[in-house]
Amino acid sequence: MVNNMNWIKDFLNRKKTPLFFVIIITIAVISIWWTFTTMLELSGFAAAFGKAVIGISLFFATDQWLLRDINTITELKKGNTAYAIFILSYALILAACIASA
Repeated sequence: MVNNMNWIKDFLNRKKTPLFFVIIITIAVISIWWTFTTMLELSGFAAAFGKAVIGISLFFATDQWLLRDINTITELKKGNTAYAIFILSYALILAACIASA
């Protein structure tokens, strides 16, 4: 049980990454709220920005939690094309799901 909790400690030790995503998500929520309440003609941009933030957040969360045993940057620097194709296919599937939502 203790070994399974190491990823939480590693994530909490990275103070800049979670703060960055909290700031980006906050900006997305504020921009969506502001455009839908005051400038309805620009609501398409805010919705697209919100979808982009959701997609990037899901991709980051998958890389950090589901693929935590694999270092993506190291694998890509080594030229592992199979892993690159896997990551690309995941990104395309995620983009298609979010774009159609």
